Amino acid sequence: MTDANLSPAIKPKANQIHSPAWYRLDNAAKIYPAVKTYKWSMMFRLGVLLDEPVDPPVLEAALEETIKRFPTLAVRMRQGLFWYYLEHNPAAAPPVRPDIQNPCQRVKWRENRRFLFRVYYYNRRIACEFFHSLTDGHGGLMFLNTLTAAYLARKGHTVPPEGSILDIGAAPDPEELEDAFSRYANSKARIVLRPPKSYKIEGTGTGDYRFNLTAGIVPADKLLALSRAAGVSVTEYLSALIVDVFYRKQLRERKRQRPVTVQIPVNVRKYFPSKTMRNFTLYMIPAIDPNLGEYTFDEILSNINLYMKGNLNGKRLNAHMSTNMMFERNPIIRAAPLFLKNLVLHVVYRFVGRRHTTTVTNMGRVSVPPEMRGHVLRYEAVLGPALDNSVHCAVISYENKMVITLSNTTEENDIERDFFTRLVKLGIPVKIESNRPSGEDTHALLRQLRRGT
Repeated sequence: MTDANLSPAIKPKANQIHSPAWYRLDNAAKIYPAVKTYKWSMMFRLGVLLDEPVDPPVLEAALEETIKRFPTLAVRMRQGLFWYYLEHNPAAAPPVRPDIQNPCQRVKWRENRRFLFRVYYYNRRIACEFFHSLTDGHGGLMFLNTLTAAYLARKGHTVPPEGSILDIGAAPDPEELEDAFSRYANSKARIVLRPPKSYKIEGTGTGDYRFNLTAGIVPADKLLALSRAAGVSVTEYLSALIVDVFYRKQLRERKRQRPVTVQIPVNVRKYFPSKTMRNFTLYMIPAIDPNLGEYTFDEILSNINLYMKGNLNGKRLNAHMSTNMMFERNPIIRAAPLFLKNLVLHVVYRFVGRRHTTTVTNMGRVSVPPEMRGHVLRYEAVLGPALDNSVHCAVISYENKMVITLSNTTEENDIERDFFTRLVKLGIPVKIESNRPSGEDTHALLRQLRRGT
């Protein structure tokens, strides 16, 4: 399909989009290139499952026009004397590739035409993987939906630019390019960010930069009803459930009991209005300490709910981001060469950023225009491997399908088994999909879930 056949709503307009030559990394992005390792990729994935197989040449053409609308993604990483920075990438777009079994692999800055995100396809799936220095889940989802709409338009399906779909012919709003942390961080208060040294599970490493994915597809309305009956959000309910699973695993091990903590990303745009396509996320880290005594699930749920209520407000969030901004605003640190900054960031991450047991991120319910709904079956989200936190959870919903994906860097699947079995016992039907090799562990998990045991 040629440009002449495109819907006026998405037809590119000549000479309307201009990309800045370079960008400073936003406050959240600075730590990722400094502490990136072979084992910790700082990548995350968002995918959409369509109603028909993906046409790769059409997807490639849609990508080349869509990326022009997202100048903060059309970049490559550069290393300066004092900071890393992002420079406009003159290449048209990254290559569109067949999907791989082991997603979220480490991005190498000299590969992929130097782009810091990837686009894959497999059968009916379109998937995008992003290096976290580029954007957060909000920006990633905006890009995926805009790319999908452009793809569908080239297949003859008109999709208007609204909500999470941008007009690929329009110039970016300057606010989309901003570092919203710098704009809003003005609190005089500071928050001491010293989470306790937390419980970490041990297991047989998967090796070869491979990690296992287990996705549970559940009815969103049933889980929402369960959460509302308990007086909490879906995110809080799932976070309490996975904390309880880790807590009981630690009790069975009869080792020294450490706090069990869960890192919960929060989209700060809900509290500080911004259209930024860059990072604008902060992290809540509620915890339970088994040394205080035994916990029931209801106690864990109440603990997380009270923590979130006490911290999810504009004043606390502003103090949080202002504390984070101290590093880059410090005149001594600003004048330090990059290699010294990297050393400092490594220390900061070791004593603060790594002190959590697991992560639960909920992308929420995806809404698309009616013209697109008939072509989308579901969405998927995956958190890439972490350095020393073996299991992470990503949640995303569309219509009445909620996909809960656990990513695991160990061969054992007891966390996945216990987590999804608990959902089944609570009356939530679960359909399991996994990239694990076919074997007894996977089959046993499926059998147990079918029996609800």
